[in-house]
Amino acid sequence: MKFKFKEVLSIINGQPHNLLDSDLEVCLDWLHVIETGSIKRPIDSINVCYFAVCEINPEIDGWYNQGFDNRTKVMDLFLKNPEWFFVVESDQFNLGELIHLGCKLVVVKNTRSVAKNIFDHVLAMVRPTVVGVTGSVGKTTCVALLEDVLNCYGKTLRIYSKRLSPLSIITSVINQLDDEYRFIVTEYSLYRQSHVEDLARLLKPAVGAIINIESSHLGVNGLDSKEIIFECKSKLLDASSIRIISSDLNRFDYRKSIHTFGIDDDSRVSFNSALKEFIVGDLRYEIELSILTKLSVKQALVTLSVLDVSGLAIGRDTISSIEKFRPKEDRLSVFNINKTKIIFDGEMSNASRLVALGENYYDESVLVITQQNHGDEPLDPQRDGFSKIRNLFKKVYVVDSIERRWLNCFGEFIMPDSLIAERDLLKIIDSNSVVFIHAGGYFRFGQKVSLPFTL
Repeated sequence: MKFKFKEVLSIINGQPHNLLDSDLEVCLDWLHVIETGSIKRPIDSINVCYFAVCEINPEIDGWYNQGFDNRTKVMDLFLKNPEWFFVVESDQFNLGELIHLGCKLVVVKNTRSVAKNIFDHVLAMVRPTVVGVTGSVGKTTCVALLEDVLNCYGKTLRIYSKRLSPLSIITSVINQLDDEYRFIVTEYSLYRQSHVEDLARLLKPAVGAIINIESSHLGVNGLDSKEIIFECKSKLLDASSIRIISSDLNRFDYRKSIHTFGIDDDSRVSFNSALKEFIVGDLRYEIELSILTKLSVKQALVTLSVLDVSGLAIGRDTISSIEKFRPKEDRLSVFNINKTKIIFDGEMSNASRLVALGENYYDESVLVITQQNHGDEPLDPQRDGFSKIRNLFKKVYVVDSIERRWLNCFGEFIMPDSLIAERDLLKIIDSNSVVFIHAGGYFRFGQKVSLPFTL
């Protein structure tokens, strides 16, 4: 939302220094709280209000991998951008020096709190419908699909970052949301047991959905069972006015009223795998997904469920947007070589992700692993998931350049059918099988992938 500086000043109620009357009328290009993922200050922004926030002990709350201290940047930023405004805490700086130099300051008790005040003000002004998704695998792509589809009904803001946090949500909303928007869609991610609950308290969803509960995050920071993971993620449902859940999660004890979606069952929103039909109530839809896995079907079912519970009619534009959708941020890419369908997967090498590729509706599929990266997640709790992978594909190949690393990490879980040289990958692409190529960490870390074709 666009603010004049005087509006920001009235909301945060701080002590101003070095401000002229003309400064109050300045229209701000960007309110800088944090920069992360796709939430970044536009290069051409001139009139900036900079909030000096910090995270000194990231391991305590677990929102960030590394700490940061934006307070240390204020002096340099002021010298480079004397026209900027700076919101600082009274005990963080040598205020006398900054004031003497002419820095445009607003001194507050707590920079995070006043940033949240602006966030709350924007939400109260716009009053968007918030749709939230959580789960173990596929939630980010599900949210991206929801963004494309809901744009058929009204302007939709997707909040995205590689690692969502309260500050990144605040930054996105106060800078991007305006009166034109009808919906906000975002995922509610989990790195600590309280994270989903914390995010849902900050940005309360009207509609909340859990797409799945798998082995991702098992053994991390007290997430020692799927029951604990479900309990933590179900806080999204608790905060939501309308709750959507996959029918195969009924094994978990959740006592509030819910709407279910399912595959080959009697859920109101369902998928008939034999007929390849989507069903919403009494209506049936033929929707050709670009990737036909169980996970992609569930992502479509979540989307159709959101439309159904929101009373939004499913028309041709809806179906078209689902069929045209392609996963964003290079997580998955789809292309054809020699009439063979190739699906490139650049996410982390955890069991849930690889199983999600193998649980598909193609007659035959093979898996080629060109690099692996399982991050900081322990492998042993994912043993059951890894044990499924070998039987889900016709063949599993590992490129010879990562043989030793693969065997050291995954050898006890998955033994490949054979090793394959990168230069020989094209030799297995002239078959009748759909080929999944997995390059763990490609999306997150931008690692180079050596392939005999262009992604």
